[in-house]
Amino acid sequence: MTSDTKFAQEINWSTQDIKEARDFLATHEVQEVPVFMEALVHSYDAGEKSFRLSAEGQQFRLTRTAYMEFCGTIGIPGKFADRIPNDLLIRCVDEMLDDTNDKVRLLVRDRDVICGVKRDSFIHTNPRDFLSAADGLLNSHQFREANVSDEGTSLLFEPMANQMIAPNVVNPDDRYNIGITFQLGYDAGLLEAHPYSLRHVCTNVAVTRSEAPKYRLVEKVRRASLGRYYSRLLENYESDRYVVYTQELSNRIARAINEPLTDWNYVRAFGPTAKLLGKEVALALIGVDEDKHNELMQEIKFKKAREEWRREDSTALDGLALYDVFNSLTAAAKGYSGAERSRLQEIGGELL
Repeated sequence: MTSDTKFAQEINWSTQDIKEARDFLATHEVQEVPVFMEALVHSYDAGEKSFRLSAEGQQFRLTRTAYMEFCGTIGIPGKFADRIPNDLLIRCVDEMLDDTNDKVRLLVRDRDVICGVKRDSFIHTNPRDFLSAADGLLNSHQFREANVSDEGTSLLFEPMANQMIAPNVVNPDDRYNIGITFQLGYDAGLLEAHPYSLRHVCTNVAVTRSEAPKYRLVEKVRRASLGRYYSRLLENYESDRYVVYTQELSNRIARAINEPLTDWNYVRAFGPTAKLLGKEVALALIGVDEDKHNELMQEIKFKKAREEWRREDSTALDGLALYDVFNSLTAAAKGYSGAERSRLQEIGGELL
């Protein structure tokens, strides 16, 4: 696929106003279009330099993510599609379409933009319904923010009777609130709940998954049951698990304040951040130049060759503190929207 190929704009949007969230999701509602693959017409508009799909007499633009999903659905690996010239890609797609009659679901927003191509067994939950089902939380929780993308939606709430933690013994005024984020991933059809910490002094948010499997809060979504799932997740979260999460997060933050960044955690921070935002941005956020990065990666390569690449064998890195990197990533998240914002909040939280 040539570098000048153009795709429809992907949604990455955030707000801290619940009315704005409702209005936005109502405006960008996603519709399902079930169709057999043989009925799809694939084309390339040379003038626009963009791929199109036609179904039932209507032509659609595609986001890059949707086009990659479309290629994967008909059996063309995404990396292969990304590397070959457009004329060869067009021939490959046309040949594969002729050989399949599977049924797929096109996820269409804004009337003519395909933002997802899913198999027929996929269960899609509309983000607007996802937010509406959360209305019951507003009696006991304060809405913090919504992060919306073509990949999924996350909603952050804080209990009105919230417990504050002050894990920094050196500075007891450095306080955090603990809240709950509900994440709906459209692809897997899962509704998950995870705790997050909100630092008062800078309003940085870090989403942290519990290490204890028995405390994972996940529900397989069915269309008509969102309200029930919220109630069940919230009930589980607010029982003894809330105490566990709060203590767990407090302990993690307290440890991070006094810990150096290790090569193990460096990889955990750099890898997903570089994938999300690019190498240069990742290095800048972590505070490492390219020479130091290359030196670190070479040392890690030697460790792997000696079969010494384990968390317990990690090496502390001079001049880099775990808490500083955690704080840098979660602070940077505020400058992004949608999936990028949510993912940076998670990468920071996972460092703990």
